[in-house]
Amino acid sequence: MSIALLGYLESHSGTTGSTNEGSFSWPFTVAGTPEGAVVFVFQVGAGAADGDYCTGVTYGGASLTALNSGNYVADAVGEPGSVKAYFLGNNVPQGNVTVTVNRTNNAVEMWAVVCIVSATGTTCTTAGLQTATNDGGSWGGFTINDGSPGANSLRVMGVYNGNNTVYSGATGTTTATSIRIDFGNYTCGLYVETFASEGSTSIALISPTTSDIAAIGFAITEIPIGPTGRTYVKAGGSMVLKPTKVRIGGTQVEKPLKVKV
Repeated sequence: MSIALLGYLESHSGTTGSTNEGSFSWPFTVAGTPEGAVVFVFQVGAGAADGDYCTGVTYGGASLTALNSGNYVADAVGEPGSVKAYFLGNNVPQGNVTVTVNRTNNAVEMWAVVCIVSATGTTCTTAGLQTATNDGGSWGGFTINDGSPGANSLRVMGVYNGNNTVYSGATGTTTATSIRIDFGNYTCGLYVETFASEGSTSIALISPTTSDIAAIGFAITEIPIGPTGRTYVKAGGSMVLKPTKVRIGGTQVEKPLKVKV
């Protein structure tokens, strides 16, 4: 089992996002078999923290689930901005798709980025979600614990930054110009753990920022699939097949666990 970054793409390049429309979309093609899809949606500038104006996200027609109990993370002081995270961890459409963000039709500027992971033979879930806002203090990133599920996870974070400089990732955190946007006075970016890991791992900016920020970070975690679709769970430090019940002599009993080797 292995989890890895397959690809990513932003909704808009340059310095202009989406305004005054009911939705915005962009085409995306990813090679390989996607098992997890993440979309971060950002609101920047005037009105960005006045309300959550993203009403839903689809990837190839499949609806994603809003994380953080459906809530966006907003910084409302000084340099307003927000971020919201969406996730799909099974039956992710393959090949050429369209990513669509549905929104309130108003003047608030929005930008989004999609990130796709592979996890051969598995489905995916999320773990260790964290959020942060910063009003002039110092913030540099998250330390995200995936709960040590017995398989590696890949940590991601979406960061709105009131700084007019686009921050790169620290050592162990991957970012690129193609997944960051500079609005002049505000910046947004996707940051991805360079190498998948298990346990507690940091994902961070190259240096702390004292500007206003709004951020969400979490681990994308593998859920191994066993024979006939049964899943694995962690027991005693090993990945074992999740018990199923069988009927013996009219009584429901647990099938013995089989250790995965």
